[in-house]
Amino acid sequence: MTTMKITGGSSITTQNGTMYITGLDADNDFTMIGLSGNYILNGQGGNDRLLLGESSSSFNVSSPDGTGGISVSNQNVAYYLQNFETIVFSDKTINLTGTQGPKLITGSQADDILTGSSSSESIDGGSGLDTLRINTVSHASTSLAANGDGSWSLTGSNVGSDTLHNIERIEFSDRMVALDASASGHAGQAMQFIGTIAPELLNNLGIRGTIISLFDQGYSMLQLCDLALKLDLVAHSTNSELVSDVYQNVIGGKASSSMGNALTQYVEEHGQAEFLATVASLSLNVDLVGLQNTGVEYLAG
Repeated sequence: MTTMKITGGSSITTQNGTMYITGLDADNDFTMIGLSGNYILNGQGGNDRLLLGESSSSFNVSSPDGTGGISVSNQNVAYYLQNFETIVFSDKTINLTGTQGPKLITGSQADDILTGSSSSESIDGGSGLDTLRINTVSHASTSLAANGDGSWSLTGSNVGSDTLHNIERIEFSDRMVALDASASGHAGQAMQFIGTIAPELLNNLGIRGTIISLFDQGYSMLQLCDLALKLDLVAHSTNSELVSDVYQNVIGGKASSSMGNALTQYVEEHGQAEFLATVASLSLNVDLVGLQNTGVEYLAG
């Protein structure tokens, strides 16, 4: 079902396939549900609302730099808003603060690439694996810090003062930064894997990027550990040899006889790949807590 209704009065014109709707200088409600095409909506004066009747995850919301308006779009419809105060979705309401507050950028349920600007912005990637692209700005020219509520603060002369929610990747001009550095996040798991298989490569940004990419593609820790064995990335001709190599990697020494025997017994009972995945999950030589405050820098392949 489609609905287009404007309360408070309006004028409507069409030009080159785009519908222009201008409200009166009063409080206007623009109800636009299930439509397709391009619309330019001007609320004029008063307290003006766009009512979409759908979930916010169905739309991308952005504030194009320098235009002063708000773009609300998905694969079927694009609304460009001027002089609006509120967007009402079925699951939440967004208050538009205009030029006095941060601009708003939101993603969808998909894996979004969201573009930042030099203005201060509130950016929410939503679900999916979302990337903030500011690839004209170097990482060193910004300051990035984790906040207590799970969001991130990104500041710099060329990015303004941004608050990031549900953003997993930041693309700078010189490198990427992954923000999902928890034990369940792809970047965190990548660092656990490298620390177990080849700790001497933990600071290699290219290797980090390769392993993060594999997790992003859907590989599990167990699958990558199995792949590492097939590629002979760790010594494993015998179970005891694997235990010795991995213990050296993560602890930095030789296991005692009793410890070595206990670990070898675990490998015999659970398999070599499961042993590697279990050791990796312990984060014995990777500071995930620290990385969750800074992000994981890497180079994309």
